[in-house]
Amino acid sequence: MFGSIVSAQLSIVPQWGIESSKTTLSYNNSPSYSPLGIKLSPHASVRVDYKFKKVHGPFVGLATTRSAVNYTFSNPETGKTNYTAFRDNKQLRLEAGYQVSTKPIYFNKSSSKNKSANISPEKYTSKRSCGESYTRSHCGSKAFKTTAPSSHSAATSKNNNKGSWVSIQPSAGMAFIPTASAAEIATKNNGTINSYEYNAGNWKSAVVAGAGFTFGKNHQEKLVVSINYLRGIGNLQTKNITTTLDSKPTTTYISSTASNWNLRIGIPFSFGKKTAATMKKPGEVKENSGKEKKCGAAAMFRCRKAA
Repeated sequence: MFGSIVSAQLSIVPQWGIESSKTTLSYNNSPSYSPLGIKLSPHASVRVDYKFKKVHGPFVGLATTRSAVNYTFSNPETGKTNYTAFRDNKQLRLEAGYQVSTKPIYFNKSSSKNKSANISPEKYTSKRSCGESYTRSHCGSKAFKTTAPSSHSAATSKNNNKGSWVSIQPSAGMAFIPTASAAEIATKNNGTINSYEYNAGNWKSAVVAGAGFTFGKNHQEKLVVSINYLRGIGNLQTKNITTTLDSKPTTTYISSTASNWNLRIGIPFSFGKKTAATMKKPGEVKENSGKEKKCGAAAMFRCRKAA
């Protein structure tokens, strides 16, 4: 009998949730402050996982982000206290990394053990009839019907009905925003007054880490809940502008940091890659004599000494 086993699995997981973003500024090397505080915004993503033996593998994804803050001031000397700030438009970020999955943790593990303990292969003693096959454990023993439920079928039934479970998937990787502009301080002239605009928290690369919780039943995944953390690392260098006040040049330094948490919930769509494998039929017994037993004929067995 030919069977199949799942050696790899591809999953596509659309997810929705919320994201908590925090962008901070450092003005002239002073202690950091957040011009907008912590902001919540809707969050959406789609993630593709490829798992080897349902245990570990790479992932790639696409998600929305809103970390950038438009920070505008007119006087560099009072830019830390006299400013306007608003969150920039949403952007799309790419995510990639690696994850590891734990074995399923069953919620009804104790009840499954009790049920499986009551299942045992039955043996029947019956008369010989046409079309039935018999086996003997040793010469002179009674015949047992081989069509009785086997331990293989009992184990298969138990494995297919283990109930609800959860699996934990820690992951780590990188995120990228290809369309992010350079974090420069732009000067704008409104008649006789200059204003300065800085795009804070406008990162191009970031590190991501998180943990997913996959809920399922028997062999099917039902729901994925994940918590992820992101911190920007690229395009956040210190920038400066030089202005002249009372014929004296003054340099102002500005830098920023960006981080966020997000909570996602999604429904996975899984596609398993199977490999062929050979399995023996449940209850199949090899013939010792190599001859077929005719209807109505008596089976002959002889005891022989081992050579």
